[in-house]
Amino acid sequence: MGCFTVVAKAQATGGLAPLFRRAKQSIRQFIPSSLLLAGIVLGLTWAIRVVAPLAGIIVVAYLFSKKKWDALPEAIGYFGIAFLTVWLLWPFLWEAPVANLWAIATEMVDFPKDINVLFAGMNYRSIDLPASYLTVLIGIQLTLPVLLLSLGGILSAIKDYRSRRLRLPFLMLLIAAWFFVPVIAISLFRPTQYDNFRQFLFLLPPLFVLAGLALEALSEHLQTYLYGGLVILAILPGIIGIIQLHPYEYSYYNMFVGWANGANRRYETDYWATAYREAIEYVNGIAPLDAKVYLYGPDHTFRRFGRPDLVAQYEVYSPIGDLSVYDYTILSTRHAADELFPEGEVIRVIGRAGATFAVVKDLTKE
Repeated sequence: MGCFTVVAKAQATGGLAPLFRRAKQSIRQFIPSSLLLAGIVLGLTWAIRVVAPLAGIIVVAYLFSKKKWDALPEAIGYFGIAFLTVWLLWPFLWEAPVANLWAIATEMVDFPKDINVLFAGMNYRSIDLPASYLTVLIGIQLTLPVLLLSLGGILSAIKDYRSRRLRLPFLMLLIAAWFFVPVIAISLFRPTQYDNFRQFLFLLPPLFVLAGLALEALSEHLQTYLYGGLVILAILPGIIGIIQLHPYEYSYYNMFVGWANGANRRYETDYWATAYREAIEYVNGIAPLDAKVYLYGPDHTFRRFGRPDLVAQYEVYSPIGDLSVYDYTILSTRHAADELFPEGEVIRVIGRAGATFAVVKDLTKE
């Protein structure tokens, strides 16, 4: 009844607005807006990826380096707000937040997904990949300027540290640890990995920070026009890759493996079967009314973009049935599925920059 009494008194003395203002002032007094925003952002990230608290640990470590033990209340508030945010946004946690978060985290560490993964021209089980899997993919999927500048940033940071010119040395150490600690741990313990390194995209920001250190060091020794030209050269491979591969930019490989063409059938390229949309739109334009289409792979793209009259059968990488009743088939090159049904005639190849992502076969032609 106490809350109703407070509301009644507030209404009698001028409405609820003053009450809300006082509550807002009280919250601001104990929780600064910057801390509230930071905690909410961490919580939002946490709701998307369970690995997000690692970013919070980096923030808290830097906070303690500046304020020592005086940072403890802020650290508790930071993670408390983050936990409250993720709990509110994730209904799965409502019944048992701590237990369910722990269950999800432990499952994600070694996700129980055993599929074939193409790596360096060989097929591996996703639970038994070589220790070099992650580091090799980072080395062949990032542009060469990013790799060189990142290495240059490390060397520049070491040089500046030795000469006592390195600004924020502890922060630079945290940024280096952000990349190297997970990479070493993943290489040693070899958790389940697949679809290249999309589960570890959080490793890329520190590389770009290190690349920025190298660019900053170079700016001190180059004239403005030379430095501007260097920056253009640094981003040019990425721009060219975007133009050549659109909308399959995530299939980019650098010169170390011969670009996308050299990675074709040696590494995973269009592992999400994004090319199925282009294939389906092609079938939409040529198929007669009520034609039957067989898809070997995911079906969500066809359900969204396929013509309503087309009859589709889906097999998600499972045994093949009788195809004699079908007119067309759409096959991804993943797992060499496009080599199936050699009796069909390839009437459309979907790919970019010399790499093939999917094919459409006509099953009616003998």
